Amino acid sequence: MRISERTVQTHLVNIFRKLRVSSRTEAVLHALKEGWLTLDDLPDKNEEG
Repeated sequence: MRISERTVQTHLVNIFRKLRVSSRTEAVLHALKEGWLTLDDLPDKNEEG
């Protein structure tokens, strides 16, 4: 499935608004605080890909 970059940006803006955050970093921090994510769920910075 292909969607435009504009569509992705629109979805991100809607998600940020619902979470009351203004960036991907804030969204991740919010998810960690809420227990939706753990640090083990995040990609390892040293992994390739």
